Amino acid sequence: MPVVTSSPQPLCRLWEMGMRSPSSYEWNRRRVSGHANGFTILEVVVTLLLLGVLSAAVWVGIRSTHADVVAETHILKAHLRYAQGMAMANNTATWSVLIDASSYTLQRDGQPAPINWPGEQSPTRTLPSGVSIAQGRGQLVFCQWGCPGSPVTITVTDGSHLETIQVSSLTGLVQ
Repeated sequence: MPVVTSSPQPLCRLWEMGMRSPSSYEWNRRRVSGHANGFTILEVVVTLLLLGVLSAAVWVGIRSTHADVVAETHILKAHLRYAQGMAMANNTATWSVLIDASSYTLQRDGQPAPINWPGEQSPTRTLPSGVSIAQGRGQLVFCQWGCPGSPVTITVTDGSHLETIQVSSLTGLVQ
């Protein structure tokens, strides 16, 4: 008469392979590795922590782009071109820009101009806090052809970043 066992089929195969009991190391390893389809909580936490650190580093990098200096430099370039245009269009008056450390003023015949800078409420533009003009202070006079007569270099800074504007003496090119 044959002996009937109540053990499942996989256990019989393991017994034939030489494993002593279902509690052996190989049994547990095969059972766990066969069902590991997701992430552990530790992997999820470490991944979220790394994403947080990387996003904080990117945020700090974005904030330190010196946008104020770059923006003010572009605005000053546009205003210098405007003053040149006024000198070429109205050659009966002398047009200039008076530049100091924290502001600059559009002038006609040595006095503040009766018109405002484009997009401004005044012929004087005051730079934001922390931004200043380090080089090129004084009066920049444009002739009737829009040139300053001598090369001009203007430097806008926030203390750690510099932006430079060059005005050509022969053509008045602002770059």
